[in-house]
Amino acid sequence: MLPYAKQAGVPMSRMEVLPTGIHLERFQNIKKENIDAIKKELAIANEKVILFVGMLTERKGVDIVIKVSQQLLEEGYAIKTLIVGDAHGNNPYPNMVKKEWKDKIIFTGGRKDIPELMHLADVLLLPSEGEGLPGVVMEAMAAGLPVVATNEGCTPDLIEDGKEGFLVKEKKEYLHKVKEILDHPELSRLCKTQAKKKIAQFSWKSVAQKYRQLYESIS
Repeated sequence: MLPYAKQAGVPMSRMEVLPTGIHLERFQNIKKENIDAIKKELAIANEKVILFVGMLTERKGVDIVIKVSQQLLEEGYAIKTLIVGDAHGNNPYPNMVKKEWKDKIIFTGGRKDIPELMHLADVLLLPSEGEGLPGVVMEAMAAGLPVVATNEGCTPDLIEDGKEGFLVKEKKEYLHKVKEILDHPELSRLCKTQAKKKIAQFSWKSVAQKYRQLYESIS
């Protein structure tokens, strides 16, 4: 956000950027029986799982999630896509899913078991047109879930392309990048390791210390 502050005339010498934090343990200490219960509820067997979490709005790119999922299914990929979140008013997205894929692309509504869902998923897909510092990406990283997201807003502060996941600049790239994660288990494991290592700096313990140091420096 520094370039925008500079454009507004704020002296750079007076700027300090501190991120929000995340409770890492909430996304890392997950019971296997809870994950198994969700798999049973959603009839997930040996499929790969694509996860979307967010409001069901045009800005979030839900239509792209559906399009990518249907292309994968038509190519013979054994997947299930979980679209987690609620819509503001009318929800047109279920009608975009072809009849033959209704049991493969599942709209779960809003849920509280996001950490468990992230542990059973294989990739988080976030084709959003606008983001700040996306909390859902931070949560996925804490859970060790590879991310495919738009190269937008502050997402590049979290994801380095090809390390914790992939950053996408053009819509046609989403399908290819998701395939990269699904087709290459070693890459997926590497993304998991890199993501958990990087997100550690965003733990509330570390972030709170930075705030403390800032306040003490100006008191």
